Amino acid sequence: MGLLYDDQAQKEALALVKDWTAEERSQLKLGVSIQGLKTPFRGGTVGDVAKQVLAISKGGLERRGLKEESFLNDLHEIVETGNTSADLMLAKFNGEWDGNIDRVYNDMMY
Repeated sequence: MGLLYDDQAQKEALALVKDWTAEERSQLKLGVSIQGLKTPFRGGTVGDVAKQVLAISKGGLERRGLKEESFLNDLHEIVETGNTSADLMLAKFNGEWDGNIDRVYNDMMY
């Protein structure tokens, strides 16, 4: 919402991505599917880009004035820790679940 309904946020988001090449976007698509927020990108990581996007979105929500910024809290935590839901599930799969994928149905993290 913060990106969609605020003209300034839309301009900031466009400025962030407008010079990304088709090759970079393709590499991001593949890289993120494997490395998530840790994917290297332009001297940083996708996590760094996510922080920028969240800042833009927060600004857009603040300008709407509807006190919606708290909806971004979970995303802020993910970006700050670098641990996505997929990372947490993989850690459980490789740890306490002992490689048993059936546990995903018993131990849902959502």
